[in-house]
Amino acid sequence: MSEFAGRFRRKIESDKASKPKTVAYYTNEIKNLLRFERLRDARLDEVNRELVSGFIQWRSIQKRSGGRTIRVGSVNRALEVLRRMLKLAFEWHISSSAPKITRLPGEKPRDRVITHEDKQLYLAAAPQPLRDIATILVDAGLRPEEAFRLRWENVHLGAGHVYIPTAKLHTLGAMCP
Repeated sequence: MSEFAGRFRRKIESDKASKPKTVAYYTNEIKNLLRFERLRDARLDEVNRELVSGFIQWRSIQKRSGGRTIRVGSVNRALEVLRRMLKLAFEWHISSSAPKITRLPGEKPRDRVITHEDKQLYLAAAPQPLRDIATILVDAGLRPEEAFRLRWENVHLGAGHVYIPTAKLHTLGAMCP
């Protein structure tokens, strides 16, 4: 597992070179996975539900800085990376199977919906160009990365929409009214 983790990390660094936060996310989660000795030392074809369950139990009792126990969401992030690693090993014919790995229930969502009053307070206090950027982000429902990657050829003012080629809604992009 530890040997393949290095190959996987190099693939992520290559594929996501333009997204340093994504590379950092995968790098961090790979480290978390490899801290579990049984997983680190396992052969890829030995990674099964029992071993994953052992990792979940081990990771769930780990402490964060400040002494708090790791949250369900943190365990789920590691499981998502492990699932991606094992699927890739299977696709590359390095492993004969990829066990089904499911997320733990009970994760608390972090969605925050800002009120009209929150928006007005922020816009009143924000200097330019942040004020204009925030207006676009909120009004169009864009992520910052989606807005910053926009090109003029994606903006169709006459038709009243913007094409977002990097949108996460699906692989072909999304239309924003």
